[in-house]
This record gives sequence, C-alpha cells and structure tokens, in this order.
Amino acid sequence: VKEKTKNVITNDLVIYNVSQCMGGSVVEGLYETSKKLSEVGVISGHDITTEAALTKMMHLLGNETDLNEVKRNYC
Repeated sequence: VKEKTKNVITNDLVIYNVSQCMGGSVVEGLYETSKKLSEVGVISGHDITTEAALTKMMHLLGNETDLNEVKRNYC
C-alpha cells in the first residue's frame, strides 16, 4: 500500500500537511507517523495557517498546469 500511495502522490496529487493549532508548526519526521508522510511525498506546511494553505493551493492550482511546479512553489 505504501508504494501505491507514494506513486499516487508523486504523479497525481498534492497533499499539504498543516496544523490547526493556534501556535507551533508541522515538523515532519519528528514522530513516526509524520515520518511516513514525508516518505510518501506529503509536503510539510511548517507554520502556515489552514486558511493561508487553502488560499495558496487555490492560487497555485489556478495558475499552474504542472503538478511538479505546484509542489515546488508550495514549499
């Protein structure tokens, strides 16, 4: 399942990991579950808010046709 998930994320999806906490940030790889997210290609949102992440994703998907460019510009 892990390899299939990684292939889907690599080729077809952009998944952005954000926190809904008022403070702090996403630190992928700190815990076992987040380490797996990084391994399959999930992008860390670091300290971006949920609202900002949604707005940024809408902007990028509205202006980019290449998912690799979306992923590159999301970081």
